[in-house]
Amino acid sequence: MGKTRLLNFARYKDSLLTFLATFVALLGIPSALLQMVGTHFSIRSTSLLVILSFSAAVLVTKRPWRKRNVPVEGLLFDNDDLRDRRRLRCPADLKILEEVAQLARQCYGKSTISLSSYVEIWKENPNILVALTGAKGEFLGYFDVIPLKCSFGEFFLAGRVSEKDITKEDVVKPTEIAECKYIYISGLAVANWETYQGQTNANILVWGLLKYLGHFYGRQNSFAFAVAVTKDGEKLLRSFHLELLSEGSCRRDKCSIYGLTLTRSAIRERLACVLDFSLLCTIDWSIKNDEKPLSSSPKRPALPQKRRRTLSA
Repeated sequence: MGKTRLLNFARYKDSLLTFLATFVALLGIPSALLQMVGTHFSIRSTSLLVILSFSAAVLVTKRPWRKRNVPVEGLLFDNDDLRDRRRLRCPADLKILEEVAQLARQCYGKSTISLSSYVEIWKENPNILVALTGAKGEFLGYFDVIPLKCSFGEFFLAGRVSEKDITKEDVVKPTEIAECKYIYISGLAVANWETYQGQTNANILVWGLLKYLGHFYGRQNSFAFAVAVTKDGEKLLRSFHLELLSEGSCRRDKCSIYGLTLTRSAIRERLACVLDFSLLCTIDWSIKNDEKPLSSSPKRPALPQKRRRTLSA
């Protein structure tokens, strides 16, 4: 996806700008002074000035180019990212849909459904989208799961249609979920993925997705599947031991597809392999009228109970 190269460029951007500014200043000031008195450098003097200016700029900016051994900012944070409550919102609202569409385009490119089509699908079943928001309501990430009618689900698995072909006529309504056979995990993405907070939010989204699947689809043994649009997505699907159904070369969307039957035991087993954020994140679909509010004291997620490599396929 090229994100690693962009991150490396951003890491050294400030040092590069400092070097250029220093070099230009050291080169320009003597030249300006000589022009003021009506004198010019000879070719030899100019060459010497360029070499000296370049060497001085390197010495001035040498230290910032060194690789950081300890990210001090990460050591000094006061757990605000853990104290601030997150919320998995479902249903979301139209404002969040726009932010979801923007993040999806950044992560998945042209393979995603257009915003206008997605809004129509969302109106047919508002429960397809879950948005992660912060304590102040800021958008942090999302995942979406689309229940499909049998005919379209079979075409999708066969590689004859892709995500962009989904319309509202192909989506199962909330009142018909109990009869749903095919579940398409459309996407999962987090904002500011390269930060510590972004990585925490990514873990919350994975945990939330498993909780969501257990709540909405854990009773009817539906078949869930996902398309590996990105390398990271494919690694995630493999890490949870989803079965490779077909290679991208055999499909219209040119992406490999993975699947798993959503039994209660399969979901429970995978939940045991991720951090438990129950004390840090509220889940809209689990909130009851008589439910007590979460404690305001800082909490940490509960550690996984087992390793993913022990999962059954």
